[in-house]
Amino acid sequence: MKSRIFTTRHARVTRNLVRAVIVLLMSMCAYSAWTVASRGRRLPHTREMNRDIRLVTQRGVDGLGHQLLGMYSCMLLPRLDKRWKYVQKRFLRTDPRHVQSRKAASLFRALQRNYAPRLSGSKVMEVDNCGGYIKQLCTEKNACKAAKLELSHQWLTNIDSLLQRVSVRQNILLHVRGGDSDNQLFGFDVYPSVLNLISKRMGLFDVDIFCESQADKALIQLALIPKLLQSQPELSVSFFVGGDPLESWIQMVQAKALVLAPSQFSVSASLVRKCVTFSIVERPVRGRYDDNTFPCVLLVGSEKRAVYYTPFHGATVDDCQELGMFTGESLSFHQAF
Repeated sequence: MKSRIFTTRHARVTRNLVRAVIVLLMSMCAYSAWTVASRGRRLPHTREMNRDIRLVTQRGVDGLGHQLLGMYSCMLLPRLDKRWKYVQKRFLRTDPRHVQSRKAASLFRALQRNYAPRLSGSKVMEVDNCGGYIKQLCTEKNACKAAKLELSHQWLTNIDSLLQRVSVRQNILLHVRGGDSDNQLFGFDVYPSVLNLISKRMGLFDVDIFCESQADKALIQLALIPKLLQSQPELSVSFFVGGDPLESWIQMVQAKALVLAPSQFSVSASLVRKCVTFSIVERPVRGRYDDNTFPCVLLVGSEKRAVYYTPFHGATVDDCQELGMFTGESLSFHQAF
C-alpha cells in the first residue's frame, strides 16, 4: 500500500514538473517570436555577429612618415568598409637610415586613442599599408572625402596637446630632402617661383628650410638660396637641420604655408594641417597611401610651371572653386569638417 501511494505521488510530481517545463518553453518561444516581430530580424549571437569582422593593423619599420601614412590608410579602411576593424599598432623604431625619435611613441599612442588594443591570441592582418584596398573603395570621391575629413579631424583632436608645443607660425616652411639633391637638384628650379608666389599672395616672408644634414644645408645654400633671393629679395631664410623628427613634424603641421618635399615625412604632416599645403607634383609620393591628390593648380614663373596645393587633406576640385584664385584665405579645415 505504501509503495502504491509513493508511486502515485511520484507520478503527480513528475507530471507537474513536465507541465512547468512546457509552460516555460512556450513562454520563451512567445518572447522570441515577439522579439523577431518587433525588431524585424533575428538578433545574431555575439560570435555570429563578429565572425565577418576582420582585424587589421599597420606594421612597418621604415621612417616616421611612412608608418604614419600606412597607419592612416588602415584607419581609413573601416570607415569605408564596415567589415574591417583597426586595432592598435606598436610603434617600431625606424630603420637605421632614418633619424630616430625618442618621442615618437607618444604620437602613436595619442593617434590611436580611439582604437582597441590588440588582444593576445587574436588573428590580426599586419600590413605595411592598406592602400590597395583604399584605391578599390574610393571610386566615390565624396564618400572618401568625408571619411578623410573625419579621420583627420580625429587625429588633430587627439594630438592637440602635442601641437601646443608650437604655435601656428606666420612662415613658409620648405622641406628639402637629401634625395632631392641627389636627383639633379630636383625641385630647385621651381621652388623660387613657388615661394615668390606664396610671399606675394599671403604676405609671408620668413622662410624656414628643413633638411636632414649639414651636407644638405651646404648644398642648399650654394644651389638654392641665391635663386630664392633673386626671385624675392625680401625673403628671410633660416635653417633647421636634423633634430628630433617629431619636433620637426609638429613644425610642419603648424606652419602657415608648407611646401612639401617628395617625402613621406612632410606628406604625413599634411594629413592634419589646417592651412594650405603646396606640392610641385599632383600626387605626392605617388599618392601614398590613400590616393592622396592635390586638386588645385596654379601656374608659376615665366615658364608657367604647374604647382599644386590643397586647403586640407581630402579636398576635391570643388574646394578649389570655393577657394578661388589663391589669395591665402584658405578654406579652413574646421569649416570643411
